[in-house]
Amino acid sequence: MKLFTKANRYFGISVLITLVFSSFAVFYGITYLFQTESKEKLEVDEFRLIQLLQENSTISSLPPFFEIKKTQSSIEKMPEINTVELFDPVGKENEKYIELSSIRKINGAFYSLKVRHATVESEELMFVVIGAFMIVMLISFVILFFINRSISKKLWLPFNRSMQNLQSFSIEKGEIIHEPKTNITEFDLLNESLEKFSSKLIQDYKSLQEFTENASHEIQTPLSIILLNLEETLQADLDKETSKKIYNSYQAAMRLSRLNEKLLLLTKIDNQQFNNIEEVDLTEICSELLNEYEPLFETKKISVSTEFKESFRISLDRGLVSILVSNLLSNALKHGDPNTEIEIVITEKNMTISNETSNQTDVSKLFNRFHKQNLTSDSLGLGLSISKKIADIAGLSIDLSHNNHKFSVQLSKKK
Repeated sequence: MKLFTKANRYFGISVLITLVFSSFAVFYGITYLFQTESKEKLEVDEFRLIQLLQENSTISSLPPFFEIKKTQSSIEKMPEINTVELFDPVGKENEKYIELSSIRKINGAFYSLKVRHATVESEELMFVVIGAFMIVMLISFVILFFINRSISKKLWLPFNRSMQNLQSFSIEKGEIIHEPKTNITEFDLLNESLEKFSSKLIQDYKSLQEFTENASHEIQTPLSIILLNLEETLQADLDKETSKKIYNSYQAAMRLSRLNEKLLLLTKIDNQQFNNIEEVDLTEICSELLNEYEPLFETKKISVSTEFKESFRISLDRGLVSILVSNLLSNALKHGDPNTEIEIVITEKNMTISNETSNQTDVSKLFNRFHKQNLTSDSLGLGLSISKKIADIAGLSIDLSHNNHKFSVQLSKKK
């Protein structure tokens, strides 16, 4: 969940809880005010009724609003306020009244006095007030919610922009994350940290690339000298044991030389040194390489079946395309069983190379550098990793599958 959404959710919940408690507070507050006001009015009406009785003792009752009766009691009773229900002959139903009852001594006689006010109008008015309050609060809540949402979106805009730039940041592009000032201390501090971080990361990456490339170049020269000297030594008249040791050393040096070349190739790809972009036909490249690989296929007694339906064209450096197809053919040659067949199918959007192999293969790890399909093989485990790198640059997807002793590699144009 986004921070902005979570903040709005907490704001909405807080306001709703406040609204509920405020409604109860207003309800009981208004109820208390009505009760207090009614009590004061009843006391005033009783006082006026006593004054009228003092002036004229023949005043009669006026039900249900007040009742006057002489009583045999000889003790005054202080006023009591209760809620009573009386039948209304006009409305033909019971109605609630607030009643003040007391016994007063007036002009030497004791009177039972009852003064009443109808509660219906008071309750209706109270609910009208509470309803109006609820509507006002709800409208205020909706307005505040959208105002808060609009302000939050504006305030968090620099942060969201920084996060988008961080997500799209690519160390290979070498673009430093740089954001303008926002006049918000926390966001400015974040942007400053991101700028320093990206700048240092790009600088370290370039230094590592330069070191790798320089090291590969420097290593290749002494390796060439070692291989040349070993070749010359092998041609000399040596005993069997010495010759075997030198041959093993030669093989190890050759392997190290191939590894160095592969690592140098990866460095060049990472440094984007293959920038001669042109439209290349994989069908044409594949046909050329098959002619070069023909003697190798014959040596291993592997036949090749081709089905070139359409031209598969991509925009990329021609050298990279040759490396890509060569790696896939070489992989099929190395790991294909002898006396089997390699199938190559090319369409406008796909290229599939399949070979038969009896080895168990975990396709999920084959793109990892230095992972081998066969541990006994002299493969460096970099071919498919380099192929994946080139396919990504070309905007192609590369998928591996292994079913019923048939291993397949498919290049496809992304949709």
